[in-house]
Amino acid sequence: MTFKEFSDNQKKFFAEWQNNRTKIALEVAINATSIAIDRVQEKGESSTGAIFGIYASSTQKYKNRKGRNESPFPKINYTDEAIMLKSTRAEITKVTKDSVTVTVAPKNQQRATVMGILNQKSIKNNTGKIVALNQKEINNLKEDYEDSLNIVLKSFQ
Repeated sequence: MTFKEFSDNQKKFFAEWQNNRTKIALEVAINATSIAIDRVQEKGESSTGAIFGIYASSTQKYKNRKGRNESPFPKINYTDEAIMLKSTRAEITKVTKDSVTVTVAPKNQQRATVMGILNQKSIKNNTGKIVALNQKEINNLKEDYEDSLNIVLKSFQ
């Protein structure tokens, strides 16, 4: 193998590595976001297992009249902010030779502001961020992606 062929192979390898790690980072972030949002809406719980609160009695009456009292009602589960949660996306915001940065936030700036306010309120109340994972969820994701990571890491052996 000539030095040029070796050099071309290395360039190809690193280009493929950059592409794969970016894809994997984005895929993991998308799945993590879905897991967190599902837990919030289905159980009304943060990643710590704490509930975000109970709807005020006036809100409960209103939701009952409107038929919007599905489980986990009367726990707050941010279904009223469905636009905020449905528009929450993972996006690659920076790629360097050493890292891939993924940002998870609502696409709509107004909804991003609302989520920021709600996150601050949740953190202040010791319930944690709205879109976050607990250790069990993290471990499950690690297991799910172990094969993908092993494929990428084998290229360095």
